[in-house]
Amino acid sequence: MKDQSHALEQELVFTAERKAALDRLYRKIGDEVDGVHEKIKAVNPLWVFLLKKVVVNPRFVEVIVEKEFAGIELTLWLPESNTEKLFLTQCALPESCYCLSGIQLPESFEEFKETVFSEYLHNCPEFDFGFFRTGVWSIGLLASRHYRTYVFPSYWRQFIQNKSDLKYD
Repeated sequence: MKDQSHALEQELVFTAERKAALDRLYRKIGDEVDGVHEKIKAVNPLWVFLLKKVVVNPRFVEVIVEKEFAGIELTLWLPESNTEKLFLTQCALPESCYCLSGIQLPESFEEFKETVFSEYLHNCPEFDFGFFRTGVWSIGLLASRHYRTYVFPSYWRQFIQNKSDLKYD
């Protein structure tokens, strides 16, 4: 009986230590998530402002593209199906992705939307990743930040409206 009691006490101590460790981890992850959310909040107003300007005044894009971004090429980083296995433990670049590079800034926002969403319609494996399927989308942001992998396109694509405008070919 004493042996069982002693074993139960040891198990209880071990369980309490694990709980304390998990509580610390949970607090640290919460702090990290809060930091990521603050950074997203800082970036989002700028993008929302620019996107609203583009929608309200299409000439705004022409002026910006012609004057401020002349000669700039875009590169879109896109994950592959094996990216999920890598990005949680290391930088997933360049082993598990591909890039559309050499993209000239389009003359209109509609042209940009068409480029982005045609790629979305034909290749968007990240929505099959476990952290998106289970609704724990912040894991992708944390891992991207920690291992310096680019942010998954699905995070920024959500700020461009009217996905339904494009149809499958």
